[in-house]
Amino acid sequence: GLPSVEATPEEVVSEQLRALSEARLPRVFQLFSRARRAMIMESGRAQGGGGQLDPPPQEVQRRVRRMLDASCPGLIGHGSHEIVSGLTLDQGGDGRMPRWGCRVRVHTFHPDMYDTCDGGFLAAAAAAAPPPPPP
Repeated sequence: GLPSVEATPEEVVSEQLRALSEARLPRVFQLFSRARRAMIMESGRAQGGGGQLDPPPQEVQRRVRRMLDASCPGLIGHGSHEIVSGLTLDQGGDGRMPRWGCRVRVHTFHPDMYDTCDGGFLAAAAAAAPPPPPP
């Protein structure tokens, strides 16, 4: 399953887009980079806590939705999408994971509405091991 070391960034982005289309926010969260997951988990929290102060799953999903709605309205639950451009950000190696960013056009279920997103949130990185599911 994704993410994995063997997965290409394109495969991870494809899975992210599928999860976004189906509005499966726990899966979207799982496919985010480790850094993005940490930002979501630690938002509004005092320093540290070692995972003991993690927000409840419903709050994590609210944060994911809020972030995505602000950056690309219509992405969650979209009807269809197309990747309009892609860029390798890092080939990986020397302890780094490969990264890839893309620009995505999503079409909602309203035929006259679409949005083009700079996919900072869709920058994919193959993970060394699958992250744990959100709490």
